[in-house]
Amino acid sequence: MKNYNEQGRIVLVMKELKSIVENFDVISFDVFDTLLLRPYLKQEDLWLDLGRRELGEKDGAAFLKARISADRKTYAEATKRGGEHTLKEAYRLMPKRYASLMEKEERLQRECLVANPEMLEVWKRAGELGKTRIIVSDMYLGEAWFSETLRKNGLGDYDTLYVSSARQARKSSGKLFEIVKKDFAGKQILHVGDNRASDVDMASRIGIRSILSESPVDQFLKEFSFARQFLVRNASLEGRMLVACLARFWKDFLLQRNGVPSYWHKIGFALGGVLAAGFLSWIKERGKDLGI
Repeated sequence: MKNYNEQGRIVLVMKELKSIVENFDVISFDVFDTLLLRPYLKQEDLWLDLGRRELGEKDGAAFLKARISADRKTYAEATKRGGEHTLKEAYRLMPKRYASLMEKEERLQRECLVANPEMLEVWKRAGELGKTRIIVSDMYLGEAWFSETLRKNGLGDYDTLYVSSARQARKSSGKLFEIVKKDFAGKQILHVGDNRASDVDMASRIGIRSILSESPVDQFLKEFSFARQFLVRNASLEGRMLVACLARFWKDFLLQRNGVPSYWHKIGFALGGVLAAGFLSWIKERGKDLGI
């Protein structure tokens, strides 16, 4: 196919991707930052937000430290056995005072997610064409969580779910893709994801066609230098969440304009976000001065 380079890797805009899916039998989708978006730039931001909400700022920071430590240990142990770690395994390694936060973490992970408006269009198009749609994700959350979360966001009509924690095989190691390839032997499979290493390079190595779909945040940071500068100067949870949310709404605006931003859209995102962030920071500091 002329649309692919020799490794079958290419960055496509959604209109092209909607056309490309016609040539495959099975369309495989990554979840986080591909099908679903969240207001966090990294996983640790969600843990910090959870800790602050439930325990306050000081104890929230302690929770974050414990959660990161547990995640690293369980991830390393799972890697040694060639599988995947789970949420329950991580919380078993943490102080008992955090036990009640496990269900709250699952809930926050679900509640913060929204469908990627661009990828939702691709999902619907694949369905209209009668393609087999599968979910392939590396994550410590279980299949039941994925099933409910996808349904909640209008993505519940998938054909098969491949979650690393349930299959005890990861995309990043290639084992999860090997299972997919075996299950759909003889079929033309296309995988779409935002991670170059696990979604693109590994899938290609296993013999599955792959497309890199840049996350809205990555696209936003390329488009607006102010956002990159803002992150350098405002290395706070609130600052990172602001950029993630701006990226999400930026994609909505682009879809409304068929992918063509106007002068006024660019002005709004280049200046409006900065002014809003500055004003909210001032409110926060003023509140502290007043003991609020």
